[in-house]
Amino acid sequence: MIYPVPRPVSYYPLETAASYLRRLCIANHMDLAAVAQALNEGCAQLRTQQRAETILRRCEDIGGLAAGTIAREDDSTGLTPRPDCHQCDRTDRPRWMCLQCTQGEHVEQVRHHRTTICLKHQRWTGPGTTPEHHVRVDHPDLIAAERTFRHLELGRCPTNVIAARTIAADWATHTAPHGVAQRLGALSIGHLPDDVQDEILTYPEAVSLMALFADGTWLHELLRTTRGYHDIRAAIAERIATVIPEHPGHVTAMVMREIRPAIARYFHTHGAYRRYYDHPGNPAIPVWHHDVELTI
Repeated sequence: MIYPVPRPVSYYPLETAASYLRRLCIANHMDLAAVAQALNEGCAQLRTQQRAETILRRCEDIGGLAAGTIAREDDSTGLTPRPDCHQCDRTDRPRWMCLQCTQGEHVEQVRHHRTTICLKHQRWTGPGTTPEHHVRVDHPDLIAAERTFRHLELGRCPTNVIAARTIAADWATHTAPHGVAQRLGALSIGHLPDDVQDEILTYPEAVSLMALFADGTWLHELLRTTRGYHDIRAAIAERIATVIPEHPGHVTAMVMREIRPAIARYFHTHGAYRRYYDHPGNPAIPVWHHDVELTI
């Protein structure tokens, strides 16, 4: 039978089981390896999901937590295999809770896309930022972007978040827009890794892109009424220029590359090409060749 420890510690939102167990052992002067071994005892014959749930329940028991308190979703304990995907690899980075929120304790959270900046203490807490690298980002552009991100719930799709941040960071690297340069001068982030700096500096632009494509109604209507690639690109460029006025051409090119599969899928399932392969005489065409004359 498992009994609660004499000195329980509070559980923080979305904290991983490993992080909670580490803090629990420190507070009660217990050996982490020995406790972890005890939690795993008798679980070897269980299936992966059953073993994971059993260990989590035991962890909750010794911490005196109610069943289901510890986050199960996308845990970082290594019990759930991850697919080989470059975007998943980029996402699969530790996320540490704001040090001021946790009163100085190092609390690792499960991977999620709900927040990036702690608005209470104005600290950057994006994936891959270690507790030692939690810096103040009290720039009004960044704070406004985080409020928009939360209000519109733009983090529901991790792939969109990754794509928008990648585009924004690449745009800043290759074009050095004036606004981003000013933002850099107002932030003390020079000691951070380059990739983290890029994400911080271009966070407002990334959020603007996420907001633009959060509702795809306008894009669907555009595809329904448009046949030519250049017409699609021109319409998207016009919209991008409203949210990122500095060097929008570079952003447009990257956005077109990202949404190419969606456009191709639409044309081949709902648009003009949906019956294309019913005619064996039609030649094979590149995905983007929307301006050629076809038998439809």
